[in-house]
Amino acid sequence: ILYIKAMANYVELYLDNNKHYVTYNTIKQMEERLPRTFFTRINKSYIINDDRIASIKGNYVILDNLERSEISIGVTYKKAFHEKFADRTIKTKRRRGGINPETETNSIVAPKVHFNLLR
Repeated sequence: ILYIKAMANYVELYLDNNKHYVTYNTIKQMEERLPRTFFTRINKSYIINDDRIASIKGNYVILDNLERSEISIGVTYKKAFHEKFADRTIKTKRRRGGINPETETNSIVAPKVHFNLLR
């Protein structure tokens, strides 16, 4: 799953292979069922796969997919989002792309490293 988009009492699941599926669930139900270590709710309508974050620009997350999906971080979710990714981001106060360095930052998200333990 790349990301999940809310549509009233349905959600649309977007997959890596440019396919998407609609299922009868609410975004809240999906949020409760998905592991929080891999998925993050970033606004009232979207849950994203943490491993697919390419970068964070101000209040937007850019996902690493063919379309380079850009999804806004909601005010309600902003603090928790930045706390979760504080150890994976490199912040810069450079003025670029209209970002006010006093209130916003550009961030690059370092990829998670997964280890397979063989016994």
